[in-house]
Amino acid sequence: MGKDPLIWLKAVQQKRIEAMKREAFRKLFETITALNHMHLTGMKKHESVTSSTTEINEGLRLPDPPNPPRDIVASNATAGSVCLKWDPPIFLEEGKRYWYTLTFKTR
Repeated sequence: MGKDPLIWLKAVQQKRIEAMKREAFRKLFETITALNHMHLTGMKKHESVTSSTTEINEGLRLPDPPNPPRDIVASNATAGSVCLKWDPPIFLEEGKRYWYTLTFKTR
């Protein structure tokens, strides 16, 4: 008996490890590619609330919506999420709170 009975098992384990490495690198490449090709567009004032309310009641005048956020940075992107950080718009009134609606499209 000159053959090691575990050679087959070792070969199978090695193939599994190689497959797992390939999958991990594929996911990493996909994540980095998605982050590098991310286009943050559509940064504009949201007009629908003001225009629809003004049509209903001409006597009601809502304040103008704030400017869009500045210097948006995407980080920590994964296959299912991304962290966004931004600076507030210039000339915001102190003490007022603003909410932003984020929308996204999957590829």
